[in-house]
Amino acid sequence: MFKIINDGVEKPKLYPKIERSIPTVKKRGWVKVDGKKLRDHKDFIPQTGFQEALCTCDADVIFSGGEASSGKTICILMEAMRGLGRPGYSAIILKKELVETKAGGGILTDAKRLYLDIPGCSFTSSDSPTFDFPTWQCSIQLTHLNLQGEGQERVAQEKAKNKQASYIAIDELTNFTFKIWKYWFSRNRDNSGMRPKMICTLNANGWHWSRRMLDWYIGDDNYVIPERIGVKRYFAIQGETVEDIVWGNTKQEVLDKISIKMTKKMIDAELQPEDMIKSFTFIPGNLMDNRILTYNTKGGNVANLFQLGESERKKLMYSYWGESEDAEAMITKAQIRELFSNPWNGDNTMRLSIDIGDGGDASRCWVFKGNQCINIEYTYTSDAVEKAQWIRSLINKYKVRREHTVVDAGGGGNYIDDYLKGVVGVLMQSSPLTEYDEDGNILKFEQYVNLRSQMLGKLSAMINAQEMSIAIDKNTVFKHGKKGSRESTLIDIITDQAIGCLRRIQKPTGKYYFISKDEYKHSRGESPDDLDCMAMVTIFFLDARLKKRETYIESDYAGLYELW
Repeated sequence: MFKIINDGVEKPKLYPKIERSIPTVKKRGWVKVDGKKLRDHKDFIPQTGFQEALCTCDADVIFSGGEASSGKTICILMEAMRGLGRPGYSAIILKKELVETKAGGGILTDAKRLYLDIPGCSFTSSDSPTFDFPTWQCSIQLTHLNLQGEGQERVAQEKAKNKQASYIAIDELTNFTFKIWKYWFSRNRDNSGMRPKMICTLNANGWHWSRRMLDWYIGDDNYVIPERIGVKRYFAIQGETVEDIVWGNTKQEVLDKISIKMTKKMIDAELQPEDMIKSFTFIPGNLMDNRILTYNTKGGNVANLFQLGESERKKLMYSYWGESEDAEAMITKAQIRELFSNPWNGDNTMRLSIDIGDGGDASRCWVFKGNQCINIEYTYTSDAVEKAQWIRSLINKYKVRREHTVVDAGGGGNYIDDYLKGVVGVLMQSSPLTEYDEDGNILKFEQYVNLRSQMLGKLSAMINAQEMSIAIDKNTVFKHGKKGSRESTLIDIITDQAIGCLRRIQKPTGKYYFISKDEYKHSRGESPDDLDCMAMVTIFFLDARLKKRETYIESDYAGLYELW
């Protein structure tokens, strides 16, 4: 036990005082530690936000990525310094290509800036550049592993066999297979007394196996769920694929799902089953947290990413984790303008197409006469009964039969059948309808992932064939957005929503998928409600059994006798 023999000695502070002026495009910014200003390019400290979160996280495995230029690489280099001073500490930073490791301005340049000023550091430039610290018998090594195919995984394991480190960072994890990652995970140890830690960086990628490890952190719209950032989860690998990982929100939850055999020697060493469970978290990079780079490039790094085009921009600027292959545009702006001059098909059948809003986004109704929209109605009420009454009033106003009224029955419209028997309720995410010819034979058109994509496909075809028409002045101004906070002309609204959503991607299965409502909403801040109304009315133009039933159900009769 230590005893203070001189009370006059100033006791050390547990934490230094840090003051910051955050950089902007026009302002350099600065950092002071206990009143001393850090020197540019000489003194280093994690930036606020993403880098601080990553460097203070104590999870066993951290996946870090999403947006480009967020400072991921410099962060994993700084974190490698944490064990310096512990005898026997070693760190390995792994990339796919040696040329990437040694590239000018790349990770090696940043490593030299960080490590070479540390007293006693010696540098060896070799196949695997290494920074040695003989005073502590520590090392930080940059290495590479350009072995990717399944047939080379055994070779990759052999190459890693003689390596071990209590800190392992894999830069650009999407360059590696799951088996290679798993084997390097087994090499995460040394005798320094440091708790093993692995950090893997990656940019947003919807098709790689790592995306499945992040499922809990990513929403249905393929964007990160903010409140789950940095939340620690627990896992145990039970097989050879990423699907064989057992997850839980606590160690006990994982233990309840698996069986762990503890040998006598493990028990003698006082190991417990919970010691076998590893912790995991996801800390996505944020482009705007790297404010030093923003200042140094005068915002050029952000502007350059913006110029990549829609698909890459979604991934690298907005951290979109879906399968964002370049989507095929189905219509042009010229065709959208032609909607307002396309002919009416002579059909006098009145139809209503209704998208139910949540009270923030409006509930919108497109009124059709045949193939032509003749009016648009909307309400911002959030009350379910009032919405049903509003639909009834529209049915009466335009003298529309209930079976000619289509309503989005998902989300805010999931109660519609309880109030309005006989209307056609569609679930956008349900399976596509099977289409038939006049003789009842199945038509083999393009196959779609879900009903919404099928209807958007039909809408695209109708626009291309000039079979969809709008008889409203294109310059009519409508409110849209949350609580009607925006006002735009009808042609501007339709153009934005159609160009944003009428783009399709072909999946490996051969089926087509259109840009989802959630994807559009995330990028534009509002739902494509008007386009959805246009799409839903195509349910009446599909060659499907929906309009050719020979048997009837109770709701078919509801409109005949229900009192209004």
